[in-house]
Amino acid sequence: MAAVAVLLFVALAVMPVAADVEWTVDDRIINNNTWVPVHDIRFGDGYGNYYFNLTNVTGGQKAIHISNNYATPKGQITNTESKAGYFFVTDTGGREYQDDIILLVAVNSSNPSDISGFTINITSSGYQWDPKYDGPDKKQSPPKEYLEWKEPGISKVYSATDYLNQSGIDIFQKWKFAPTANYPIFCGQNMVNQGPFKLLLVDLNVGVIRNNTYNSTLNYTGMAKVNYSITNTLAGNGNISFNAYAYNNWTNEGPQMINWINQVNITGIPDASASGWKVAF
Repeated sequence: MAAVAVLLFVALAVMPVAADVEWTVDDRIINNNTWVPVHDIRFGDGYGNYYFNLTNVTGGQKAIHISNNYATPKGQITNTESKAGYFFVTDTGGREYQDDIILLVAVNSSNPSDISGFTINITSSGYQWDPKYDGPDKKQSPPKEYLEWKEPGISKVYSATDYLNQSGIDIFQKWKFAPTANYPIFCGQNMVNQGPFKLLLVDLNVGVIRNNTYNSTLNYTGMAKVNYSITNTLAGNGNISFNAYAYNNWTNEGPQMINWINQVNITGIPDASASGWKVAF
């Protein structure tokens, strides 16, 4: 019995740790210039995918933000332990609007049951309009009379069955789609020691309008509101982090693609433009 116990201990000790399963195209890990499936997609390619074309070195990172208050459009870094709450996706860029917002939910835990049993209720509120192809020299904010308030844009429960996957295998990585490789998911993330995340991408079905376009006459001054409620029990050590992407019918790189993300700061490099929302447990 003692010998069996020793052998079992040795077997467990040398058992390999599961490797990250990262997003690939043609067997190459790729963080950009790729079609990615998104739940409840509003636009895209007709097959449930958006084109992530974050070729601009800044990736529009100084344009869209995550904020705890729509009156603070430049956003901030928020760390909370609350499993339910809300935040705003905001815009301060020269474009003055984003046709559609996509939410990235990233789930990490030392307890596998937190990941496999993950459930979250997401409700969005904001404006919709019919995007028009204006071309690179004719960008303009959507006319106010064409705006339609949506409350909700979506209201749905998502679970572990909705994680981003390729060929039926869940993606499990430390980084988010961004202009540069190995880009952090949350502010201050240690890319060496941080464990990987399961990813969930959801189309909020609402856009964002810069808060000074129509002054204060719009609900939340044109920003998109996200209410979330994490409904499963969390027993390990980890975090659930939120990020935002913006889709537009026209971008400087071409038509119909995602070309904007919220900026996060890299460990040891503070940045006033960084914003994000992290639920720690």
